[in-house]
Amino acid sequence: TLYEIHSIEHLEKLPNGINYITWSIGDVEVDRSFKIHGANKDKKEKELYAQTKSVFGYIFRAMYWVKEGEKYKRL
Repeated sequence: TLYEIHSIEHLEKLPNGINYITWSIGDVEVDRSFKIHGANKDKKEKELYAQTKSVFGYIFRAMYWVKEGEKYKRL
């Protein structure tokens, strides 16, 4: 699914209701969370979330969710 991005906001943490499994390799990694406002191909507004994990500045994992009603669906 493609989305037209309207804005991106950095979050301290993902909203409650988004659950994922993560692992750690120590102090060299960084997690960042984002809220993305956009629209799908039908121009319907969507609220998306992303979580990235990077090591030494290189992103090696990114996960995405879309909010549907009061639930979050993994993309």
